[in-house]
Amino acid sequence: MARVWSAASARRDGLERPIAWQAKRAGVLRRLKLPSPTALLLERAGSLDAFALAAEGDSGPELFYLAVDPNAWGSGLAGHLLAEVESWATENGCTSLRLWVIDSNNRAQYVYQRAGWKRTEQIHTEGEGAKPERLYIRDFE
Repeated sequence: MARVWSAASARRDGLERPIAWQAKRAGVLRRLKLPSPTALLLERAGSLDAFALAAEGDSGPELFYLAVDPNAWGSGLAGHLLAEVESWATENGCTSLRLWVIDSNNRAQYVYQRAGWKRTEQIHTEGEGAKPERLYIRDFE
């Protein structure tokens, strides 16, 4: 999962090479230790192409990661994963989900909005050197 996240982040940020996936691993592992985590994986030809990771966050159920390997961008995997995450959420009694997306990541915001997520005006920045993130919410009622 960290490899896909690293490759997708590098492409999003216009970097020539992905950041070492080990640098992203700690964040993924931290989220896997939250209450009721679920990881959804999409593989093709024996390689992980996309994943989503949701868990119970401080403010309720949250989608912490959704990443697609840049070689599979435009293939519909993000939309497919979002539908799977929403099925997981409703099957587990969630009435809504939250996610934070980098505010300058227009590509991701388009995908979320197309899938029914609502953009809010709430923005935060976590940690020194971090990019501002915008809150999106998906209601199921």
